[in-house]
Amino acid sequence: MNLNHRATGTAENEDGKTRGDLAHPGRDRRGFDDDGWDLRGFDSDGLNSVTGTLFDPDGFDFEGVDKDGFDKNGFYSDMASDPGGGRSPSYQYGWHRDTRAEFDTHGFDHSGWSKLGGDSTGGTWKRKLW
Repeated sequence: MNLNHRATGTAENEDGKTRGDLAHPGRDRRGFDDDGWDLRGFDSDGLNSVTGTLFDPDGFDFEGVDKDGFDKNGFYSDMASDPGGGRSPSYQYGWHRDTRAEFDTHGFDHSGWSKLGGDSTGGTWKRKLW
């Protein structure tokens, strides 16, 4: 898939801007504004502008993971590969905090899909096997 600009044939348009520049005006290519903060209030060192710590007021770091390695939906999302196995080594990536399995208490996985192919918005998709 070619993502280059039609007129210039490069990643930049005639004004020298990329898709990212146009999607987040006033931010650099890494997503930081002129004061050095990203959209969620973290700087390039991972410090939050409100708390002054590595965690925002809701308890999540710049990757959206809490101190125990879980995302806002309760799924284990710590990608650390240190010898201890991450922040909560008894969990595997994608497991839910409450069920200790790949599906939450409502039967959906971290991507919002059920075992039967339904999604968390109520839609159902038939999966094709080729």
